[in-house]
Amino acid sequence: MAEIIEFIECSSLSISYDVLGLASVSFTVVTNSDVLTGDYTTIGVGDLTFTGYISGATAKPILSTDWWEWGMSLVMTSEVTA
Repeated sequence: MAEIIEFIECSSLSISYDVLGLASVSFTVVTNSDVLTGDYTTIGVGDLTFTGYISGATAKPILSTDWWEWGMSLVMTSEVTA
């Protein structure tokens, strides 16, 4: 079996906060597998660490390739880690 490659497509990262301080985080994961192997419930962005749960995920193949694109939506809290 080929090595699984999986990464967050950085330009897709979107973070917004509600009035209670919860962060809605969304991003795209690109992988050469139809199954995600990474744990995206904790991610680091700059000097912040976001922790939470996945509220939605969609997968679709990238046409004419063996790659997949996963749209991830999460509800998270953040803390400064610097």
